[in-house]
Amino acid sequence: MFLSFFIEWFRKKRRSKMLVLTRRIGENIIIGDDIIIRVLDIGHQVKLGIEAPENITVHREEIYDKIQEDL
Repeated sequence: MFLSFFIEWFRKKRRSKMLVLTRRIGENIIIGDDIIIRVLDIGHQVKLGIEAPENITVHREEIYDKIQEDL
């Protein structure tokens, strides 16, 4: 079972591409026409603000993984 999970995960990761950007405080990243990621603060951690339509869910990865496990 773990092997099939890993193979599926690897296939999904391989299909996706990563765009790596450098942003400063106050600069934004736009996804599509209606998702904005704002860099709010850079210190010990990076603080991001995410604006998205109400019909799009936004979760931290660990929360998303927990939701998927509970399904």
